[in-house]
Amino acid sequence: MNVKRLMFTAAVAAASLLGGLPASGAQADDALLTTTPSVVSPTAGGDVAFAVEGRSFPSLIKVAVNSTSLNSSCEDTNLRRVVLRADRNGYFNLVGAARGCVSGVYRVEATELESPYRTYSARVTIGHPLPGTGVPALRTTPATADADGDIAFVVNGYGFAEKGYVRFTSNGLNEACIATSLRDGTRLRADNNGRFALPVLGRGCVPGRYQIEATELVTPYRTYTTTVAITPAK
Repeated sequence: MNVKRLMFTAAVAAASLLGGLPASGAQADDALLTTTPSVVSPTAGGDVAFAVEGRSFPSLIKVAVNSTSLNSSCEDTNLRRVVLRADRNGYFNLVGAARGCVSGVYRVEATELESPYRTYSARVTIGHPLPGTGVPALRTTPATADADGDIAFVVNGYGFAEKGYVRFTSNGLNEACIATSLRDGTRLRADNNGRFALPVLGRGCVPGRYQIEATELVTPYRTYTTTVAITPAK
């Protein structure tokens, strides 16, 4: 099984601040759906990953997360009616991942599967692939933990070795969570601009700040670090 398929499987299993408004016909209240980042830079092959979060939904309600527009414009996505349950505080999260996408503005929707059956939407904008800068950078999106300590975030890399494999480790995060997708030396391949986007999932995590390392497995074998801050949902 190749790395991209593993990433997609992980994202499905887990199953910005722009446009968090009820869709047409929905009753307005405090519920909010967001994507982070809300503007995404794809790889050269059109691959993207972003976090989807719901806040202030009814406690423990089941929701279905879907993106008809992404599903029709990308070669493959994991946002095909993903059913999950909000925590006791009305919060939920998952990673949205898609391959072979074209640039554009897309809508992600979350529909309550119980009364009052409202639908909320957020937008994610997929830009154009960035040219290689030769200046490596490693960044993470924020990670918010639900009431059970479950998290979903993305590690973005820029300027790494072109088409080179990268290995990821985080001893601190692995010790702070019951399980994460960063165990056993997760690897993926950067595109021809040195760009990658890695979805990361965690279960039963303790809030805190943790270091993540990304090591090139080709010349010049550099290692870069960044941190992710896990905060509890409010």
